[in-house]
Amino acid sequence: MRIERKAARRLGMLAIVGASMAIGRGEATGRPDGPATPPAADPLIALNDHFHDAYRRARLEKLARTGPVVLVGFQSLALIRQGRRSEVPFPPAIYQKLKEVAHVPLMTFVALAGTEGRPFDPVKRAEIGYVRDLVDAALGGIDRAGFPASSVDRQKEILRLTQAYLAGVLREGKAPADALDAFAKRTAPLMLANADDAAEAHLHALNAQMEAWREEMTADEWRSMHVAVMSAHMARDREIAMQYFERLLDQPAEGHRLIFAEGLFDESKALDLVGTHLLDGAASAAFFGDDMRLHRDLLSDGATRALRSMTIRP
Repeated sequence: MRIERKAARRLGMLAIVGASMAIGRGEATGRPDGPATPPAADPLIALNDHFHDAYRRARLEKLARTGPVVLVGFQSLALIRQGRRSEVPFPPAIYQKLKEVAHVPLMTFVALAGTEGRPFDPVKRAEIGYVRDLVDAALGGIDRAGFPASSVDRQKEILRLTQAYLAGVLREGKAPADALDAFAKRTAPLMLANADDAAEAHLHALNAQMEAWREEMTADEWRSMHVAVMSAHMARDREIAMQYFERLLDQPAEGHRLIFAEGLFDESKALDLVGTHLLDGAASAAFFGDDMRLHRDLLSDGATRALRSMTIRP
């Protein structure tokens, strides 16, 4: 899989950290202080460039020395431990099915909201006709889609409400805003019921896998484990996996062992973010006596003071 290749490359990078750092220190040159280099045109720029190079190496070294890392992705749950990576499919299939049906009225809304009640042009009419046909087909196969018996009737109601609404707008050739809003209000409780069922399935599957991995780890590994949750920006507030891991790891908020990888869809970038948290935490503690200081803008305190003395017209 693509994500496995990226993780393998990342593990390979961790394996060569020592050699990279040795080269950076001049240890591979045969000279105690490395080869002579011409003076930089601007030594401050050169020093800043070297800061970024040194930071990247130090971040890799931190990752290489840390304990297990759990990565919660969009289609998998991965554990990187002792230089090896294991993965399970995640979330469970029923979670995806419940989400797919809940998305049908939402998709209908976003497809029509921009029309603002104007008559459909031929392209929009064709699009809505295509969506209506898909809803018809989905409704015809819903009994065979693998939903629990307790939720099948709800899925049918969501699809029937959407089916009836789309038939009406196709007859009228437009989607007035008040009728679209009424459709959204009517389907919202059903969508939220699907969301509740999906959350329960998600959390039970997540907890079962974490308990299985706990059995494989030593107590020290478990205590040193870090978790990165990859998710979208709009889900940041009370994101489902973040809520779970805050309890599991006894973390009151993001920042120490629990990291929200906002807008990251690439496992290697999520690992980079874990390394950034580790390195910045160590630097924060060394410089400021507070391992969370670099989790907010270093300029923030100065900005607050500067803004007090400024006149800014709203």
